[in-house]
Amino acid sequence: MTITLKHTRQHGTLAYGTCRGDGAGKILHRFNFRFSEWLPVDDQLGEPVFYLPHSRRRTADSWKLDQAKTALEEAGFTVEITVDNVTPATGFDDLENERYTRAEARATHYQDKASSADAESEAIRSRNKQTYDALNGTPILIGHYSERRHRKLLDRLWKREGKAWELYDRAKDWRAKADAAERFQHRRESAGTTQRRIARLEKRLRQIDKLMAGRDDILWDNPTEWPGPVDAQLEEYRHKGVPVTVLATKDNGDATRNVFVHFGVSEQYKAELTAEVVEITEEISYWEMVLEATGAKVYTKANISRGDFIKVSGRWLEVTKVNARSVTVPDRFTRDTPHIHTWDALAAAQRHPHTSTVPYDEIHGILTGTEAKERFPAAFAAPLEGGKPPRRTTAKRAKSYKLEYRGGHDCERWTLQVGPDRYSATWKTPPSWYGPPTPIDDPAPIVITKAAEWGRPDEPVTELTVPAGIRWREDVQNALHAWAEPWAAEQQANRTDTT
Repeated sequence: MTITLKHTRQHGTLAYGTCRGDGAGKILHRFNFRFSEWLPVDDQLGEPVFYLPHSRRRTADSWKLDQAKTALEEAGFTVEITVDNVTPATGFDDLENERYTRAEARATHYQDKASSADAESEAIRSRNKQTYDALNGTPILIGHYSERRHRKLLDRLWKREGKAWELYDRAKDWRAKADAAERFQHRRESAGTTQRRIARLEKRLRQIDKLMAGRDDILWDNPTEWPGPVDAQLEEYRHKGVPVTVLATKDNGDATRNVFVHFGVSEQYKAELTAEVVEITEEISYWEMVLEATGAKVYTKANISRGDFIKVSGRWLEVTKVNARSVTVPDRFTRDTPHIHTWDALAAAQRHPHTSTVPYDEIHGILTGTEAKERFPAAFAAPLEGGKPPRRTTAKRAKSYKLEYRGGHDCERWTLQVGPDRYSATWKTPPSWYGPPTPIDDPAPIVITKAAEWGRPDEPVTELTVPAGIRWREDVQNALHAWAEPWAAEQQANRTDTT
């Protein structure tokens, strides 16, 4: 028997010349081939039975085809492979309609199975109830001739009850699958999903443009050892059909050279990429029409400004920054988030608030700052307690030191670099430091130590008093800057005098 493994971008990878029960299916199954009754009929090869999932509108998986051919030939079959990777597939709308038709068939199938399981489960419970009613609560008579029969009856009732509950669970799972199949088209054509799919396809087009342009690389010319002379390497690439252009050479001074080359794209690969471009362009046009049919508003950077409010998952979030592909909002994953979430409210509840990003495809509405205040006046009535954090002092290059913030769990840490010497500044945070920005009346001092040699403890330098009433980390850092600037200048002057 001759089996033909044929691949086209239109229909994917199909197996012709076999049928169920001839033994070829078990071999093909090892290579992820599956049985289906929805496969197209070929005029010359007949009706296929097995197919390779996710192979339509793609390049053939040559490794999997070769492995399947070898396994079939070892089993006594004659196998032929036909591959067409350059003819683009058409009719993407027909493909989508086919998916939706199959989803409807799945929904009907699973709903019938769920109804059948529910009916059987209910029938078992009904029969058990009749038996229990007939017993009327009669206890087991120990030592009586009916004891054994009574126990067997209860055991059968218990097993049947377990089967009824098992059928009930199966029906629940099948009903969930039916619901998922019914919502398949709605989920696939939702506005957010469609926007993300279009963005992914456009990204692939940009990748193909880069692949078409080729790439620059460096080949190492080493005639005596690996990788060998560069002429042999170039000949190997040309034998594979890859055009190579030598741009320049550089002598390394040790009988080797670095050869700068440009790798082009082979004609076969270029034809495959061209076919993929045709298919992706068709898909983008289809999904753009679907997105337009939904009537959903597509938001971009041009539609949103800082201070606006966007609607995400039923909540309104203030926009603090507008990015190319997303917007920055107050931390959207905080607990007890109100219906409208402003940056001032978050800053009043947390001393160091965090932000989150929201991609444009998750935005379902937009309000300007004025519209938000008119619609939710209570959210803007309470002023921000403690004001905003002070401006952070920075150590410019002209200064004689460098201060870097390191963070910490139960303390704040900084690294102070003064010439070749390295110092560490540590400030223990109070218990209420990660709560609302209330004033700290009795803050701990900043402990400054000098980094010693490896294996030795750090040398204490001083303890800097932090003024009372601080609210922000910037207050502590600014106090550290105010102390470090004259002290570092003095250290540098002493070092210069000593020299």
